[in-house]
Amino acid sequence: PALTHSLPIVMAYTYTEANTATRLSGAIAFKDADKKSSGKFVIVQATYKGLWHTRDDGLSMLLHAFNKRTGTPVKFERQHTPLDTERLFDAPFIYLTGHEEFTLSAKERDNLKRYLTRGGVLFAEACCGRKGFDRSFRREMAQTFNGTALKRLPSAHPIFRFPQKVVQVTPRPGLAARMKTRAKVKPTL
Repeated sequence: PALTHSLPIVMAYTYTEANTATRLSGAIAFKDADKKSSGKFVIVQATYKGLWHTRDDGLSMLLHAFNKRTGTPVKFERQHTPLDTERLFDAPFIYLTGHEEFTLSAKERDNLKRYLTRGGVLFAEACCGRKGFDRSFRREMAQTFNGTALKRLPSAHPIFRFPQKVVQVTPRPGLAARMKTRAKVKPTL
């Protein structure tokens, strides 16, 4: 697909599915009715040296909810793409996750920067709110963009209103313990 020149969109997101959804995720099988990708929203999972492969159902649950709320056809089958390959530029939307500290190579950083500055979208998630991944992601993005730090999006940003208004989310147990609350919190991107 043609990529347009635009400001990069980089999302650092701590996953906040409800406890009930976590228990149900093992009982729900997310399968593609057909194997075609044409006309479907496809998310490619980025791979890197480190623990990039975390739980299998988290992304599928997100895609399922997106499909139900918007009616947009989605592809559940996971596609893995290394950050240092040209195949990265075939994907309009990339998912990056992990548990632990990681370091990207110079080629991975260069590819990611070109991908984002050409209009690609990166959705990054510290699986289960893990601090190691979060620290590494912030460090790697600062190195990728010449020292520029990630900035929190204001709560009035359109991303919190489409496809539905999101005012509060329930943090996962590990994150709730660190935040010292079981209450719903404002979403943070």
